[in-house]
Amino acid sequence: MITRATDMQNLLALVRKDPGRPANHYAVRLNLPHNYTRKLLAELAQLGELTSRTVRVYRMAVKS
Repeated sequence: MITRATDMQNLLALVRKDPGRPANHYAVRLNLPHNYTRKLLAELAQLGELTSRTVRVYRMAVKS
């Protein structure tokens, strides 16, 4: 069974591999609902794993 923590780990790994994409890109790649993916990205940003210093509001990039 895949848990929320596993989803977050998979999402973080994908974002680190392919940064700067819109949340929808990651949702499609991981076969997750778009809103759920956005929530996970927001949580990762709050934890300090990601930053949103990009042009579009829903894009996230790896903190450098």
